[in-house]
Amino acid sequence: MKSMWSRQRIQIRLDEKFLWNLILFVVILIRRSSCYEFQPILGQKYIQFPTSTNNSFAQKHFILGLAHLHSFGYSFAFEQFEKALSIDSGFAMAYVFSSLTNTRPVWLGEYPKEGWEQVKRMNLNIRFENLTQREQLYVEAVRKLFDNGTMHYDDYIDKLKQIIDQFPTDNEARAFLVCILFWKTQPEIRGYLNRNPEARQLQMKMLNMILKTNPNHPGALHYSIHLYDQPQTASFALPNAIKYSQIAPNSPHAQHMVTHIYLRLGFYQQTLIGNLESDEVEIDNHRQYHSIEFLHYVYLNMGRRSIALQFLENLKPLFSLDIFYKMQYGIMYNRHIVETQDYQFAFDNPFDLINCSECQSLGDRFWLYQINSGLILVKGFSTIKNDQQYNSTRVQQYIQQLTEMAIQLNQSQPTLSISILAMKFQLEAFHQFYRIATTNDEKNLALKYAQIASELELSVNPPSYGPPIDPVKPSQELYGELLLENKQYEKSIEQFLNVMTYFPNRTLTLLGLARANSALNKTNSARFYYSRLITDMFYKSDFGLPWYDEAFNYLATHLSLNSNKQ
Repeated sequence: MKSMWSRQRIQIRLDEKFLWNLILFVVILIRRSSCYEFQPILGQKYIQFPTSTNNSFAQKHFILGLAHLHSFGYSFAFEQFEKALSIDSGFAMAYVFSSLTNTRPVWLGEYPKEGWEQVKRMNLNIRFENLTQREQLYVEAVRKLFDNGTMHYDDYIDKLKQIIDQFPTDNEARAFLVCILFWKTQPEIRGYLNRNPEARQLQMKMLNMILKTNPNHPGALHYSIHLYDQPQTASFALPNAIKYSQIAPNSPHAQHMVTHIYLRLGFYQQTLIGNLESDEVEIDNHRQYHSIEFLHYVYLNMGRRSIALQFLENLKPLFSLDIFYKMQYGIMYNRHIVETQDYQFAFDNPFDLINCSECQSLGDRFWLYQINSGLILVKGFSTIKNDQQYNSTRVQQYIQQLTEMAIQLNQSQPTLSISILAMKFQLEAFHQFYRIATTNDEKNLALKYAQIASELELSVNPPSYGPPIDPVKPSQELYGELLLENKQYEKSIEQFLNVMTYFPNRTLTLLGLARANSALNKTNSARFYYSRLITDMFYKSDFGLPWYDEAFNYLATHLSLNSNKQ
């Protein structure tokens, strides 16, 4: 009976055509029918933080708030801290960590004025002299962090180090030190190759110390994923990522975060299932769409374009509710064009650059530039590849827009500036190759542009988490495709294999490898990549997908394994 039920669950889960509406219906039903407060399992039982409150109920809300905070559930953490304060209005630690919901290092979000208001509220309600020495240090830490409504990260970091020195068993101080140090080590700010090495080493040291004594600490498990979410170290984070999803089953972020590592390793099926699990427990609509963004990208790469398109259509009615939904649509719109190579889509579904006066935090502004630069790129690609819409002047305008954006960000966000400059050279390569070049020298100039784009992107090695975003098209993949069309097959294979090291098993990369090996009559290698497309990516693709037919027909006509000339 149990195995039958498991098979039924898998069948339901994989029938995603009605999944979206089913999820929304279940969430609404649960919300309306619940007559008691649900206590989510977020790994809170592994958090130890003694305080001076005498009320066990207030302490319970406080610990749950910490668990939410470690899973980036900031609004839910704030809610729990407020519940603790409603029980014990002098609960100093609840004020301290309530203020910390206003700094979100991984998301590059900071709200210093709101944090300072919480600190001032704390100052009015606590008796500092009655606190333990450890609690006094925490109070001093947030006073320094949000002092007078401006951020003072180094002062806060120094105070956390003081807590750790004086109270060496305080793993929460270590965890929050790791978290705040992401302001110094986030790849969006400096790129993977230029992150602050001292801060990164300190993060590693703190995480190792926490996990040695508390291997199930939800914050340490979570932060280790972010710390190692890069091509060279993703496999190292996999055990912690899986454990995090297991000890925090009611955290949608925990279910989603493991898929960052799955995707880094090219495990698309696991990425799909993990984000479906995340949606099943999601209660924050904004963060829900981060999982849907991953699902959209996975479906595109698995040839399930009809489902991916439905995700886009479901976002359109939400534009008027919040600029967030329009921005989320913009990311997915860009990827839809890049991953399908459907260059008519931009004209059938026009979408303009986004203006966002609400985007005040560094993270929001960064995200806006990522989206709009990608929009310019896909509009340029689409104009170049569409005979009826092609206009050289318009393409040059897109190239100029990317140039100006890169210059504008050169000082404030140098890593993003380099990525946008790479997109500018991508577009020049695309235009030169498909519309301008008529001689070998002119073709070689296009390839030179593509090579420059690749070198620029690799100089920050590349900075995005999850699916490609800046650039939305991997530069080496584009370079490989142009080399392939120019019949430089060995060189194209080299570029595609390079992409496999940081975005493994992308459909367009596998397809390029299959085609290049086929052109060189390397049958076994071509069969290998076409087989991976069929068995790993396209096994439930939309009917009539041309790339599936191409792979199937090649495999059907090259049955003998002995024909390889390698």
